[in-house]
Amino acid sequence: MDLRGIVDLTPGELHGLVHQIGNTPIQPIYLVMKGRARRVYLKLEGANPTGSVKDRTGHALVRHLEDRGILNKGSIIVESTSGNLGVALALLCKAKGYGFIAIVDPKTTQENITKMQTLGAQIDMVHQPDVTGGYLLSRLARVQELCHLSSAHIWTDQYSNPANPHIHYTHTGPEIYRQMNGKVDAVFVPVSTGGTLAGIGRFFRQASPSTRIIGVDAYGSVVFGTPAAPRKLTGI
Repeated sequence: MDLRGIVDLTPGELHGLVHQIGNTPIQPIYLVMKGRARRVYLKLEGANPTGSVKDRTGHALVRHLEDRGILNKGSIIVESTSGNLGVALALLCKAKGYGFIAIVDPKTTQENITKMQTLGAQIDMVHQPDVTGGYLLSRLARVQELCHLSSAHIWTDQYSNPANPHIHYTHTGPEIYRQMNGKVDAVFVPVSTGGTLAGIGRFFRQASPSTRIIGVDAYGSVVFGTPAAPRKLTGI
């Protein structure tokens, strides 16, 4: 759905949209690899309401805080984001009546900033690079600063909140397994915060131990023990 259409939805319609998160389709395509055509299946997470797998993560993070009784009508959710999770949280906060502050950096695309603002998010931009030359640590420091300023500010903490990998263990992984009739040679998953990868990996280790789980990240990431290098885009 177009974001301008989402803005015009009633509260009931917004809640209905949130319930549409997940159960995304799988689409087969053919790729020629080493001279041989191979069938590869794409999990179309773009079918989620705001267009990414982060809708699942955002929903799980907010629900986890709600289940623990941490959120109330005056709560303002705060999160460090390179873009997609921020858009997802902006939708969820609009649907549930919470405020939302997205901590972003200069590499965040204007497209994602506009999406977040359209859904009612407040944008807080950090401009000072951290000791690694990136902005992640600077964004996290700003999150802590805001949370210390007011008890109304609540951090969803996508980086260590167990709800992040758990939603992919209980939903994303089983969906893939079911849609593929239990026959999955390998799953390629972007690393990001590690939540999607960890959740899907845990499910397949139990349900289909022979399935290979392959993490994918951009050049310059240190996650695989390789040297750090400048990343021209945020996220994957």
